[in-house]
Amino acid sequence: MKVTKLLTKFVTLTVLILFICVYIVPSTGNFPILNKQPIEFIIEGPTYGKVGISYEFIICLNNFEGRNILLSINWDDGEFTDWIGPFDPFEKVTFSHSWTECDTFTIQAIARGCNDSQYYTKLNVTITSFNTFFVGGSGSNNYTNIQDAIDDANNGDTVFVFDDSSPYHENIYINKSINLKGEDKNTTIIESNGDDIVKVYTNNVKMSGFTIRYGRYAIRLISSSHILVSDNIVTDNSLAGIYLANSSNNTITKNIVKNNLHGIGIHWSLEGYGPCLYNNITFNKIFNNTQRGIDMSLHHEHNKIIGNTISYNQKFGIKICCYCNKNIIYHNNFFANIQNAEDQFSNKWDNGNLSGGNYWSDYNGTDSDGDGIGDSPYYIPGGDNKDRYPLMEPFGDNKPPSVEILNPVKGFFHFSGIPILPTYLNLISDTMTLGGFRLRPITINAIDDFDKSEDLIVKIYINGEEKGIAYYCNDWKLHEWFWTGWALGSHNLKITAEDSFGKVGTNEMEVWNFCFIP
Repeated sequence: MKVTKLLTKFVTLTVLILFICVYIVPSTGNFPILNKQPIEFIIEGPTYGKVGISYEFIICLNNFEGRNILLSINWDDGEFTDWIGPFDPFEKVTFSHSWTECDTFTIQAIARGCNDSQYYTKLNVTITSFNTFFVGGSGSNNYTNIQDAIDDANNGDTVFVFDDSSPYHENIYINKSINLKGEDKNTTIIESNGDDIVKVYTNNVKMSGFTIRYGRYAIRLISSSHILVSDNIVTDNSLAGIYLANSSNNTITKNIVKNNLHGIGIHWSLEGYGPCLYNNITFNKIFNNTQRGIDMSLHHEHNKIIGNTISYNQKFGIKICCYCNKNIIYHNNFFANIQNAEDQFSNKWDNGNLSGGNYWSDYNGTDSDGDGIGDSPYYIPGGDNKDRYPLMEPFGDNKPPSVEILNPVKGFFHFSGIPILPTYLNLISDTMTLGGFRLRPITINAIDDFDKSEDLIVKIYINGEEKGIAYYCNDWKLHEWFWTGWALGSHNLKITAEDSFGKVGTNEMEVWNFCFIP
């Protein structure tokens, strides 16, 4: 009984001390502040503009020590704003500037604080002779709908879409040469209810920075040329993610194309009746599509498919049929598709013995001379084609998996793993918890270029000792691990994720864990 009372008093006292340290001490001003806030020195303002127009830029001076802050600005066009001030910490200073030429300019600001310490920040601004139309955001003249801005634009103009009003529920028709740019591909979303989302019927269009989802075709090029589709996420569309018909000399690059029926389709259609020639399909990640990663059929020639990662597609990584000849496919990574490739006609599957061909996850050949190229060809099913120089390792920079710790949350006090309130003890540790992680587990987002997240081996280490393997939760698409048992004080939490090539990604943080339950 005495032991129970003593333990109860100890737990109560510990909780009281934690409460005082976390919430009372920082607010009194009578104790040293343990968590020194980082200096925030940024430039806010437009990143696109037009020649001859004056634009305002705000420089924010947050958490600087002392007063009498001086500023200097290099506008990257031969003009400078020399040292001006002094300014106070947390002051916002407004400047105006215009440019007389078209280019991308890097504004560089320098702040000089106490002890003559200097801090730097930059902002890139692209100036053109054309107009920029803004959609979403808080500007007084901004458009609400993307299509309205496109309708008012002229050839050469830019339509910039902020993510503030995302998702945009639209079906977009482009019939003029514009640059359609989203603020952030992860958060600037265009979606539909089963219709085609973006149709392009013209030449010289650029499109980047969007997530495009829930349509029939996400992006459809019809009788178009010199189109650049780059840096988008194209997902969950019922037919194809990106579709080309009677379209030539286009570039589809650095997109993530996943969870569609087909990833990228190169076809004929009643709207675009003719072959697709001289297109470049490069450096995309094409995975987990229900039928084919890339599908090419009906008389398409001289297309280049280079540097893509094509994985986990549920029928074919790539299928070429129906009189498609003279296309070249090399430096791609074909990984764990039900069937990596099929080619029924005559195409080239490598770039010669020095450069090599493609990486095939089901290639069983050897490399006796260690030059990174297999000694025997990889035969492409469906015809007489072969990759004469298959790669022994994936092409490009085979990075280890990325590991993001979602819970615990840095800078928060947790109860049994549930984040409750911000804490000020980040200098001592990154985060705190009372009661371990019983109610809400440690949560990890582990992503790899080749392997599915659920196939990664995610391990948990506490103070350098391996404690177990996190399990994959299909509901949340994340890895989880419950940290239970006695714990008192600061602990190093380290998480590793290993892919099928043996590449290991890591992340770690310091966690104060007070748990008195065995």
